[in-house]
Amino acid sequence: MEINSEAYRWCLNHLIKIYPVPIKGETHTKYKYVNGKRKKVLVPMVQIQANLDHNIITFPEKYEQTEELYKVINRLYEHYYKRPNS
Repeated sequence: MEINSEAYRWCLNHLIKIYPVPIKGETHTKYKYVNGKRKKVLVPMVQIQANLDHNIITFPEKYEQTEELYKVINRLYEHYYKRPNS
């Protein structure tokens, strides 16, 4: 996944930060292999928070920490970058 670095830098310079926040008590079970053995791992579910110049917005959607989550975060950075520059 490629990050739009221009949008990211612009947002940081304008005090816009977007990041995942774990949801207390909500996990998802995944399995991974360690030394050839299947191991159960609890992965925290997260929501996206946006800090817009000290105004914090929490989005209601829940995500696993996968590439899809970071695609959504990248789209949000692009949204805030394009909004005032249109």
